[in-house]
Amino acid sequence: MCTVFGVQAQKPDWSRTKAIGALQPDSTKRFTILMYGALGCGYSQYLLPHMHRFANCNEANVVVLLDDARSSVLQQRPQLGDSLIVYSNNELSHQFKKDNDIFPQLMVFEGDALRYKVKGIKKEMIVQSRKLAGCPPAD
Repeated sequence: MCTVFGVQAQKPDWSRTKAIGALQPDSTKRFTILMYGALGCGYSQYLLPHMHRFANCNEANVVVLLDDARSSVLQQRPQLGDSLIVYSNNELSHQFKKDNDIFPQLMVFEGDALRYKVKGIKKEMIVQSRKLAGCPPAD
């Protein structure tokens, strides 16, 4: 657990449930880029298509944790698990220390340590996250 700007966050334990889709986190990767959101949130819906911008981040797992049931994710976004590592927080039951009800959130973890966290949609959040996760320059 780490405190950044007074906000505590703990990386979820992915081993507690199965991902939605075939992709799984790679434990050898140094970083995790985590989007925490909900299908019923317009801002989360806005951010989801932008998660592909992390596709060339070879040192990072790109994970989407949705506060929705697995069946809802499969019904509303059936292909999401084909290109991203996706989990249902209804199954995982992860509780962040604060801000469990604010969507979306974008976090960058190095190992288990939180390096960056944004609540909502902010200018340059993708660019900053890519830099911190050691991603190559965007095309």
